[in-house]
Amino acid sequence: MANEPNLNEDFVEFNRAQSDQEFTLFKIYTRALNNGKEAGQFMMDCTYPLYLFEAFPDQVGLLKYMARTYLLHCKNTTGVPFEQWVIEFSPVMERYNIPSHLFLDTARDRAWLL
Repeated sequence: MANEPNLNEDFVEFNRAQSDQEFTLFKIYTRALNNGKEAGQFMMDCTYPLYLFEAFPDQVGLLKYMARTYLLHCKNTTGVPFEQWVIEFSPVMERYNIPSHLFLDTARDRAWLL
C-alpha cells in the first residue's frame, strides 16, 4: 500500500480523468487479399493519447513517423507489400491538413509519408 500514489495528487487525477488515453490516430489495413487458398484482410490500429499528440511540437511529423513505423511493422510481419496497404486517419487529423486516407498503391500518397 505504501507504493500506491496519492489519489489526490493533481497529476494522478489528471491522468485518470483522461478520456482520450487510447485515441485512434489512424487505422492501417489491406484490401481483401486472396492467395488462392484463403481470403482475408489485415488490420491494425495506432492508438496514442490525444492530449500528448496535441502537445507535441510537430504533430504532422510525429504522425508521419508513426505511420511509417506501423507500415514497416505490418509489411514485415505479414509479408504483404507496401502497395497493398491503406492508412485511414482519424477525422480529427483534418485540423492538421492530414489527408483522410493514404492509398499506398499511388506514388503521390507514398511520397506524402516521406
